[in-house]
Amino acid sequence: MKKSLVISTIATVLVVVVALTTATFAWFSASTVSQFTSNFTVQQAGGGVNIYLWDKTGNANQGAWSTSPVIDADEFALGTYTANFEWAASAAGQGEVAPLVGEGNYIPMMPVDQIDTSSFDLSTAVAGSNGLANHLFAHAKDNGDNTVDVDAVELHPITARFRLDALFAETDATIVLTIGAVSDTPSSSDMNAVRNIKFLLAGKVDTPSETANNILLATNYKYMPNDVAINASYAESNYASNETTFATAAASNSNGFVVTEVIDDLGTYTNADSSTTINFKMTNAKSMDCVLYIWLDGAEIDNAASLGRFEITLNISGKNAAQSP
Repeated sequence: MKKSLVISTIATVLVVVVALTTATFAWFSASTVSQFTSNFTVQQAGGGVNIYLWDKTGNANQGAWSTSPVIDADEFALGTYTANFEWAASAAGQGEVAPLVGEGNYIPMMPVDQIDTSSFDLSTAVAGSNGLANHLFAHAKDNGDNTVDVDAVELHPITARFRLDALFAETDATIVLTIGAVSDTPSSSDMNAVRNIKFLLAGKVDTPSETANNILLATNYKYMPNDVAINASYAESNYASNETTFATAAASNSNGFVVTEVIDDLGTYTNADSSTTINFKMTNAKSMDCVLYIWLDGAEIDNAASLGRFEITLNISGKNAAQSP
């Protein structure tokens, strides 16, 4: 077991492990490219911050939070509709789900517009959709002339929703994100896989303040405009970047209401895990609603990542601010 997976006595830890298949895939390929474990593993050991899972079936309309925090080795499924990891926001048979693959498989994709972390699916039309993070992603095929043919615009990547509750009236909270290969001696395929990971974790509270922050922990990513259409040919030069959004959020850090950390560039990953820490304030009077997105960058990943494996670990902890030095 890697050291990054050792459960401490003061933290909640979430882990997702990814293993790519042997399928050959190119930029925005239609091929199946990866296979993910079906669950996060969560362990809670009384570390100052409790995690509550989102129960998609807990309420007839939009689900509900679990009534008890995670303990020991509980597991919870990643957000899914009718198959693991990719699902369509619209009803079946409307054409948007053509490239979907079987349960447990995965395809590269790209967000449609900047990710809206406040978008949740409250419909009951598709079983298991209630309350899931609901930003749309696109899938396309490369034409070899700096254009792509879009064949889906209502896909979703790996997504999860959970709640953080602080145990102290004023809590100094910390999340350590670690991204890297599963092996301590990664192969070239492992390294190529890691280099194409995109990740976004956003946490929001009602009426944020200096002692109850919002957070954003993410990689930079590119996205398509929100008017991209299925079966349309699309110029790659129209991609936009979210870097300015992160810069704007970071500029507001001085008031303590928004804490932003941009993950180091994974494009140069070799064999040392990438670790990023975000420190923020919480109170036991305000819960933090968290949404998580993980995807493989359709614009960059290629068959050099075949057979690659990587893991993502979130180590969440908190301490009493009144006792801090």
